[in-house]
Amino acid sequence: MLLQLVAALLTAAVGWLTWYAYGVYQKGQLLSGMPGPPRRPGLLNFVLGNIPDLAGSQNHFVQKQWSRQYGGIMKLRALDTYIAVVADPLIASELLRDKTLDKSRHAYQMLDAIFDDKGHSGLLTSQMTPHWRATRRAVASSLSPQSLRTSFPKIRGVVDRLVQTLMSLGPVTPVDMDLMCAKLSWDIIGLVGFDTDMGATQLSEQGQDASSGVIATVRAGMKEIEMRFVQPFRHNVWRHIFPSARAGHRNLKKVHVLVRGLLKKLRQVDPESLGNTVAGQLLRMIDASTGKPLSDDVIMPEIATMFLAGFETSGHSEAWTLYLISQHPEVEERILQELAQHELMPGPHGAGRAIRLEDLSRLTYLNCVIKEALRLYPAVPAVDRIAPRDMHVGGYFIPKDTLFWIHMYTMQRLASVHEDPDAFRPVSMCVTCVLTS
Repeated sequence: MLLQLVAALLTAAVGWLTWYAYGVYQKGQLLSGMPGPPRRPGLLNFVLGNIPDLAGSQNHFVQKQWSRQYGGIMKLRALDTYIAVVADPLIASELLRDKTLDKSRHAYQMLDAIFDDKGHSGLLTSQMTPHWRATRRAVASSLSPQSLRTSFPKIRGVVDRLVQTLMSLGPVTPVDMDLMCAKLSWDIIGLVGFDTDMGATQLSEQGQDASSGVIATVRAGMKEIEMRFVQPFRHNVWRHIFPSARAGHRNLKKVHVLVRGLLKKLRQVDPESLGNTVAGQLLRMIDASTGKPLSDDVIMPEIATMFLAGFETSGHSEAWTLYLISQHPEVEERILQELAQHELMPGPHGAGRAIRLEDLSRLTYLNCVIKEALRLYPAVPAVDRIAPRDMHVGGYFIPKDTLFWIHMYTMQRLASVHEDPDAFRPVSMCVTCVLTS
C-alpha cells in the first residue's frame, strides 16, 4: 500500500514537472527571437531561470551589463514568467504612454503587506481602477505648485532643524547622512502631507533621536518585504519554523501599529482643518461604491504609501546627491558660488538671507547637480507594466501577459545617450551651465 502511494506521488510529480517544462518551453518559443542572457547550468536553474543572477543586492549592475550586451530590449525568465526588460528610451516612452498597459498585481501585491495589515492596495500597488484614479487626483491636488508654496515655510523649518541638529553634533562626530536624509524626508512628509510633526530630525534633551527608533522600525519592516520577494513561502511557512522570519513578521506588525496610530490621531480632528494636505483630501474623499467617507481600511494603505514609499526614495536621493557633491570639490565650490550670487551664503552683505521658494528655479547649477544625481541613482530603478494583448514592441513579438520591466537605472546610463555615462557631470544636464562653464 505504501509503495503504491509513493509510486502515485512520484507519477504526479513527474507529470507536473513535465507539464511545467512544456509550458515554459512554449512561452520561450514565442519570445525566441528576442536576445537575453542564458540561465546558469543545472537542473535547479532550469526551474529558476535567471533568478540566481538577480537575487543579490547588486542586480541593477548585472542588468546594466546585460542591456549593454543584448540591447535595449531583452528577455529574462523567473520561474515560468518571462520578462521583457526595456532599457531603450524610445520603447520605454511608447510603453508608458500606452494607457492600456497597467501594473502587474502579481509583481506588486507582495508590497501590500507593508502598507496594510489586511492586505489592501494603495496608490503604489493598486491597478488603475476608477477608485485609484479618484485617489490619485485627490492626492495630486495636495502636491500642486500652490500647495508647495503654502508648505514651503514648513519644509524650510524642518531643514533648519536638521542643520541645527547636525551642528550640535560637532565637526568630528561621524554622521550617517543617509539616515539623516531619511529622517528629513519623514518629517517633511509628516508636516506637509499630514500636518503632523513626526520629530525624527529633533534631538531629545538627552541628545537621542526623538523619533524613538521609528526609522529603524520601518526599515526593519521593509527588509522583511525584501526577504519575501526572494523567499516566496516566508510568510506562510517559514515564519512558523525560523526565528528570523517570525521576527520579520513582528516588525511588519510594528509598522502597521505606527500607521494606524497616526490615522487614529487624524480622525480626531476636523478634516477641514487639515486644508489641502494629503490627509485632508483623503478624509474628505467619498467612496463611490458606498457614498460614504473612506474607511480606515481604505485610507491606511494610502497613508503608508506616502510615508513608506516616500521617505526612503527621497531620502536616498538626497544622500546620493550629497555624497556626489562631497566627492567632487569643484562641484561644491560652484554651488557655493551660485548660492553667494543669490545672497544665500554669508559674505560682505551679511549672514545670508533665508531661501525662498522662487530661489529654487534660479539656482540653475544646483538644479543640474540634482538632476545628474537622479540620473545616476534614480529613486526607483525600475517600473513594470503587463502586456494586455499580443503586441509588437521594438521589432519583437510580445505575447499577452508578458511582464515589461522598464529599467531606468540602465536607461539613464546608456553610452548611446550620455557621454561617459557612469561619470558625474552636472553640466551635461543644463545648456546654461555648459555655456557658462
